[in-house]
Amino acid sequence: GLYLFELVDGSWQPRVQLPGADPWAKADIAFDSDTGKLYVSARADDSPTSGQPRIVKLYELSYRDSGRWSTPAGPVRIFAESPESVTIAVDSQDRVWATFMRQGVLRVRVKPASANDFEEVRVPVKKARPDDVPAIVAWGEEGDGRIGVLWSDQRSNRFLFAWRTDRARIAERSWHVETAYG
Repeated sequence: GLYLFELVDGSWQPRVQLPGADPWAKADIAFDSDTGKLYVSARADDSPTSGQPRIVKLYELSYRDSGRWSTPAGPVRIFAESPESVTIAVDSQDRVWATFMRQGVLRVRVKPASANDFEEVRVPVKKARPDDVPAIVAWGEEGDGRIGVLWSDQRSNRFLFAWRTDRARIAERSWHVETAYG
């Protein structure tokens, strides 16, 4: 399975097993220090045996102090599209964001703090190549927080960056797209 480990006296010790996670899953994490919540996205192995797309799941744990964690909540399905990579971030509104590239299309999904489902968010960008890779980051503080997505674009030989404020409603098309490099 997939475990959360703790470094104890120079040795990694398994602490929490994520239920139902593929033992070969690739994971990304985001820790919200304000709430003490740890979010873990688990993307199953790249080679599905059934021919079905692999589901990417989100687990949520709360830090209890002294190296103890709550029982994992979830998993919540982020999507089932077999992406090459997935990254997650938590904004100042406690929304969990996920990004991945699917057939050259930049995909962004968000789960509001009070919801159990992710919804698609459109970022106004041109199609990239299927093997371009995005990453997502949250920065700033409540009232001035932002979420941003950086991705490679081999068609234009650039890295692009799209960002928006956390105050924007999810459905708003308020993304600012810039060239980060190239």
